[in-house]
Amino acid sequence: SVACGQAFLPMHWGDRFLKGGVNALTQPAFDPISKQPELKHSGVKIEKAHLPWQFFALIEGNVQQQMERLRPLCDVFTYLSMGLAGRERPALIIRAASAEAPDPMLLQHIDQVLGLDEGPVMAYDDPKRSIGKRVRIDNGRITAIRLAGETLARHWLQALWLEERIDASLRRWLLAPLSSEPGK
Repeated sequence: SVACGQAFLPMHWGDRFLKGGVNALTQPAFDPISKQPELKHSGVKIEKAHLPWQFFALIEGNVQQQMERLRPLCDVFTYLSMGLAGRERPALIIRAASAEAPDPMLLQHIDQVLGLDEGPVMAYDDPKRSIGKRVRIDNGRITAIRLAGETLARHWLQALWLEERIDASLRRWLLAPLSSEPGK
């Protein structure tokens, strides 16, 4: 919960990081000399967002290029964040959420951008429940993950990616709706 008087919203981020930014939420008044927006006295009401459809992806490779190619998704999902993971093997992590599942064609497009539409990719799809999952394994280790509609396994799959371990006994569980690694 947020205490009264403690709301925070970044004010200097432009469209690249926060579509609409603070100016879309506050009053249009500004200081006539500095032209700075009048933000300090704006009333707000914060309500919990209900976004049941979840998305998670992790993709190794050229992180900057992937971010640029996927930036249009910011306009599609109600919530979307992109972050970084790894040191020796940098990866882009994408988290998104919406009130309802997007068009399946959008997920196909995302798979194409992430290179999950061909090659050694494990896949599971349940169109009735708007669930789709992909895991790419190259040279015995996970190099990409895409979970849509059901993301319970995101933490332990990311841990497997980070640890560069994947054995035959785990492969059959990679697409299962499990919140922890089997056997742990």
